[in-house]
Amino acid sequence: FLVKIGDKKMNLTTQTVLLVDDCLEDRITYRRYLSYDRHHSYNILEAETGEEAFLLCKQHLPDVILLDYLLPDMDGLEFLGKFKKNQFERADLSLVMLTGQRDEKIAVEAMKNGAAEYLVKKNLTPESLRLVMENVREKQAALNARKQAESAMQVYAAELEIRVEERTAELVQANLQLQQEIKERQQAEAAVRESERRLSTLIDNLPGYVYRVPNDRNYLLCRKKARAIIFDLATR
Repeated sequence: FLVKIGDKKMNLTTQTVLLVDDCLEDRITYRRYLSYDRHHSYNILEAETGEEAFLLCKQHLPDVILLDYLLPDMDGLEFLGKFKKNQFERADLSLVMLTGQRDEKIAVEAMKNGAAEYLVKKNLTPESLRLVMENVREKQAALNARKQAESAMQVYAAELEIRVEERTAELVQANLQLQQEIKERQQAEAAVRESERRLSTLIDNLPGYVYRVPNDRNYLLCRKKARAIIFDLATR
């Protein structure tokens, strides 16, 4: 079932918390401790077994799970294993392990398998639970910020790749155009040379001496014999 904790009149941050514990007294204690938080409100979901918790996860997508290590149908580590298998892991979903036994090995294994925090029931107080919830929120905010940054970087990288491809296409087109211009210029120069060669051949085959002297008195085209004579006269 769903219980709402917090003053609706105040603009509080609301989180959905799933309490997974087969002990009703303990669940009541968790609800009471959460109600002491003046800065946040909570939608509380409750489950007595691991399977019931999985069903609620699918239906309501909680933000935080407070999980008792010893459940009637499985222990906390088994729950974490199925939790991963059912792909409930999200950047904005954190799991806090609760146990009645102070066992550091369980804590280490729980953290290795995805638990965000670890609490001992007999040491639980309103303040310790508040601090854990605050730490969970900070971790969630950091993970979400990193996810957003990664998404932004992916978008930027995709846009940059598009711009690089567009610029590359522009450079390729410019290079093709330049090559075409160079080819056309070479063809034009070759045509001019061929035209000059044909004109020179034509002049050399005409009878007599044919030449043209412009105002600067430099001849342009004439028969070979005429060029020899002009050169001889110029050097005297």
